[in-house]
Amino acid sequence: MKRLYPYILDLIKKHGTNNPHELADMLDIKVLYRDLTGLPNGVFFRAQNKIYIIIDSNLKPSLQDIILAHELGHYLLHKHGQKIFGFNITNDTDVKEYQANKFAFLLAAHTALRNDAHMIDSIRNERMLSDGDLKQLLEFISNHKDLRKGVFS
Repeated sequence: MKRLYPYILDLIKKHGTNNPHELADMLDIKVLYRDLTGLPNGVFFRAQNKIYIIIDSNLKPSLQDIILAHELGHYLLHKHGQKIFGFNITNDTDVKEYQANKFAFLLAAHTALRNDAHMIDSIRNERMLSDGDLKQLLEFISNHKDLRKGVFS
């Protein structure tokens, strides 16, 4: 698999931000927050030529940010495939889910905790990150005390 970090940097350069809320707005993606109890924490889908991302409104802002970044990864990386993607950090081993997790991690790691040695090493060794590594890093970011109000705030 190609490295995603150069793609992430080009995306940030083109749009002037790594904030997934701003990126979604620039890409004309409608982001909705709804109670998704019992469902995946986030969903990306297309309907009537419009793109939607729905995120569980019951989640803390930092996890909502990660989920939005993950769903943006599906939109940007998997435009021509499956039309509906769901998100749960803990259970997917599918290649497209792995890629979306990696996208979310690299987008978040670009600013969040960028001075943390573990983050630096993880970005440097992007090709060697396993699905388990990505899930652990995304969980770490979403639970970090300095990011409780949001990863991209």
